[in-house]
Amino acid sequence: MAGLGAAHIANQGADLAGGKWVSEVLAKLWPYASRAVEVAVREMAPDILNDNKPTWMEGIVLERFVLGDEPPTITGIHVDETNDDETDEVRLEMCLEWRSKCDIQLTVKPLPKAVSKYLPSLVVGAMQYMTSLTAGVQSLSLQANVLLTLTPLKPRLPVVSCLQVCFTQRPALDFSITLTKGEMGVLNYLKPWLLRTIATAALDPLVIPEHVAVPIEEGGVDEQSPEGIVLVTVEKAENVPKMDYFGHSDTYVDLWVRPRIKRRTAVINNEANPVWSGESFQMLVHTRRYQSVTFELWDEDNDILDAQDDYIGTCVIPIRNMTPGKEYKTALQVHSSPLDAMALPGQRVAAEGASPDVSSTKLHVVMRYVPAKMADMFSAEIGAPGVLRARINMVEVPHLGVLPLKIRMQVQGQSMAVGGPPTSPPVRPLTGKDKERTAIPFSYDAVFDVLGPAEVVNASVLDIEVLSGSNVVASFHIPVTQVRAREVEGCTSVAGGEFILKDDASTRQHAAAAAPTVPPGAAAPAAAGAAAAVAAAAGVEGHSGVVLRAEVWWHPLYGAAVLPA
Repeated sequence: MAGLGAAHIANQGADLAGGKWVSEVLAKLWPYASRAVEVAVREMAPDILNDNKPTWMEGIVLERFVLGDEPPTITGIHVDETNDDETDEVRLEMCLEWRSKCDIQLTVKPLPKAVSKYLPSLVVGAMQYMTSLTAGVQSLSLQANVLLTLTPLKPRLPVVSCLQVCFTQRPALDFSITLTKGEMGVLNYLKPWLLRTIATAALDPLVIPEHVAVPIEEGGVDEQSPEGIVLVTVEKAENVPKMDYFGHSDTYVDLWVRPRIKRRTAVINNEANPVWSGESFQMLVHTRRYQSVTFELWDEDNDILDAQDDYIGTCVIPIRNMTPGKEYKTALQVHSSPLDAMALPGQRVAAEGASPDVSSTKLHVVMRYVPAKMADMFSAEIGAPGVLRARINMVEVPHLGVLPLKIRMQVQGQSMAVGGPPTSPPVRPLTGKDKERTAIPFSYDAVFDVLGPAEVVNASVLDIEVLSGSNVVASFHIPVTQVRAREVEGCTSVAGGEFILKDDASTRQHAAAAAPTVPPGAAAPAAAGAAAAVAAAAGVEGHSGVVLRAEVWWHPLYGAAVLPA
């Protein structure tokens, strides 16, 4: 596994008894933690599996999920001594290993909808019964580097405001898989797909800069201001392999520093040596030591019978290898690493052992890393960027009959990341003794790079929409300037706080006067009709009655977070 191993950790910083004491704590916690994870996975699995299933699959069901009794162990722990004096935080790195005899069972129906929709239902049912698969997952192993950050440090008790927990890179995951029913050849497709789905849905949301935050002091703020920004220009590629029978590839590049915020070039059609004429991108960096710039090459496929884009290869450049302020003009070797490919819906990765030959494929780029302390020198080029974070903590509905609902967020005035606006899992009624509650605790967050000169940044607006199916039933608008008007006591690098968003008659009247003009093509009548339908079901008139409790925070790259009065 690339990254920190136990021996590497032992040679760095102050080793704390090899992490044995932490392993003993984990062993005591594991019976409770494993059961909590099992319950959470069973609740989330249907949506995750359905949203990520490939085109060759009609459906997949998690039948059984037991993690096993073996707890993770910590093989090394050390204090990160690379922080400079300007960072008011303490970082501890731990090397975690976990090997478990789990018991996971899946039922897979491999007949795709593209075929089944043209066949009679009786034929579809018979074919699915004959071709359905029962797969078992055992002997799971995971190796990860875990980072604990105590931040910010303050000269008053309890000294630390918040604990952040994350992985420093995507963990190495593997497992054995068997079929008790079905064609063995399907394993060449099923296992790589499962590995990618688990990685993207469960592991990547915890890879730095994503993290779990645990407040230590009352009102502690989860601070995570960017350390710098990467400027990237994609120029051209050479010797891109053919991915189809006819012509050359229709190539585009997905690139990112933070996987949740991907950017994409234009598609260059039918070219073995595509040229992009210098498409430029800016991406904020939170922890230079651990983050990389990743480029993925894809072949667009618009075939009516097969509209899945094909994965070509990947280039990865660690940002720590880039001298601050220096421009690099380089040709990157493309590698085929399909198990690491971060495919989105509409993108397909080849079966194991069927990757294209990219040994002579190169991607030409120009890059520069600008740290926050040098931002003034490049202000004309980078503007006044920052990170906008929004978290929904509570959804209140007037009546349970309006559920399920989803939350969608985007920032007006900014280019949209690949994959479209981030959208939450469904908000569903609670179970057990709380099943009648209409105020539902709900945790969903979204993060946005807000880029451009100060006037563009300050004109940006966070849109939060409540969806019933595909219809907007309530919408809220929070200008960035409104977030930046809220000072956080004792913090100059973050602004914002809690917002109570109500969709009722009084707030709708106020919003109508303040809201931005609806752009051409927006489905305002449909949204209004949907809101009326939900309002009718809830017994209210002219509004949905939905209330959201949200936190919104602004983290600038440089300069004060709070706007001057």
